[in-house]
Amino acid sequence: METMRYQENRKSYKGIIIGFFLFVIIGGTLIYLGIKEEGEPTVIGGNVNDEVNSLVDTEKVNSNIEVASLVVNVTDKIIKDSENKKLIGNMTLPQISVASEELKEINDEIYNNYYERFSNLKSSMEKAENKFNFNVSYENYDNVQSGRRILSIVVRQEIVDASSKKKTNENVTTYNIDVAKKEAVKLNEILLLYYGADYKAIAKNKIKDYLVSNKMIKEEEFTYAITGLENFYIKDSKVHMIFNSEEIVNSKYGIIDITI
Repeated sequence: METMRYQENRKSYKGIIIGFFLFVIIGGTLIYLGIKEEGEPTVIGGNVNDEVNSLVDTEKVNSNIEVASLVVNVTDKIIKDSENKKLIGNMTLPQISVASEELKEINDEIYNNYYERFSNLKSSMEKAENKFNFNVSYENYDNVQSGRRILSIVVRQEIVDASSKKKTNENVTTYNIDVAKKEAVKLNEILLLYYGADYKAIAKNKIKDYLVSNKMIKEEEFTYAITGLENFYIKDSKVHMIFNSEEIVNSKYGIIDITI
């Protein structure tokens, strides 16, 4: 009897598997390309960048409104002292407050600076031949720049011969206050705010031009460098730097006020 041979033909799944993987790869690639080519979202009635810029501008405006709304009061503190007949004191000093809060540290600094100076002179002039007046006055300027509000106080002190009415001494000291922070600000910070990264070169050239054009110094002799400790104030959005006569030029020129 012949042996019967039986061979089982099994169905192959290799083609199905390959097709599945091709489908996954091709489909994934199409999805990736579709996402990559998709345009930026469009806002009906406007551009996205315009909306962002508008938001930034609104925040800046709100900031300016907020800082401008702070109530600043500068009142007079009047001191008259005639105890020593050789030196009479007539001082009008500023008392500063922001949003009903007294800036005590700054107020005390101004008071101590001038009253101590007067007191020291008063005791040393008891035997002076002439009579003198020790006068102090001040001006204040309020400015807003790039959302920052700066209050500048310029205090002027002079000693005047009572008979001849001539000044024998003159001094100017300034105080600059960030209203929102209620604290003093430095010259370098303000110059950077108003004139940008090149503020040192800009200020130096302005100072040189002023001195040379007014024949106070020769251009080749000018070697001044800004220290950041100079007296300054802001008026009508312009920074002014003040120099006493002995700091740059001959004393005959007195106080020098240079607009940067």
